[in-house]
Amino acid sequence: MLEFQTSKYRMLQLYVAVKDIAPEAIDTIILSHAHSDHYGGIFDEEDGFSFPNARYVLSRVEWTFWMDQPDLSSLALPELLKQRTVQLAQNCLTRLQPKLRLIEDGEVIFPGIAAIPAKGETPGHSAFLVCSKGDAMLVVGDAWPHYRLTPEHPDWLTAFDLDPEQTVRTRRTLLDRAAEEKLLVLAYHFPWPSLGRILRRGANWSWEPVEYKWPGHP
Repeated sequence: MLEFQTSKYRMLQLYVAVKDIAPEAIDTIILSHAHSDHYGGIFDEEDGFSFPNARYVLSRVEWTFWMDQPDLSSLALPELLKQRTVQLAQNCLTRLQPKLRLIEDGEVIFPGIAAIPAKGETPGHSAFLVCSKGDAMLVVGDAWPHYRLTPEHPDWLTAFDLDPEQTVRTRRTLLDRAAEEKLLVLAYHFPWPSLGRILRRGANWSWEPVEYKWPGHP
């Protein structure tokens, strides 16, 4: 089960190859939201499905927003970019529809994997809590856009945040939870391998990255 962004597609391919996992063996891909850098890797260079046997999971709210005349007028982005963002999302979701499972806020997707509402950047953006054998990992998608600025200044916004007030509430809620529960965190826009923990620093937080070592390397 995977959720990934386009810029890390090559790293994902390499990891799958190192682990000797056939792309055909991937059966489920969970998407946090419908921005193209978080679904582009599901298509290969020939515009086919990178993981041909996979089915896909997405928030029902997210699907409805993008497929029902989404309003991006509040974003401080060039109009061409707004139009392109909508076009890409609708094209992708239309292709995924036959393989798509829509979920509700807070739904348990599989035993040990639950969706957590993380609205703000988009109306249906989801984070995920993954639990196994007593360990837990919080997957935050785009809820935290920067490894320094977000923990230290959670009220600093990006140009893609559709609902600024909700974005800040979401960030603070997830930062609090990660720190209080000492969760391992996977934050896709943070430096590779995007794994670490959140520590409380007075009124704010800080990011403590986990160093990743490739299997077989010291």
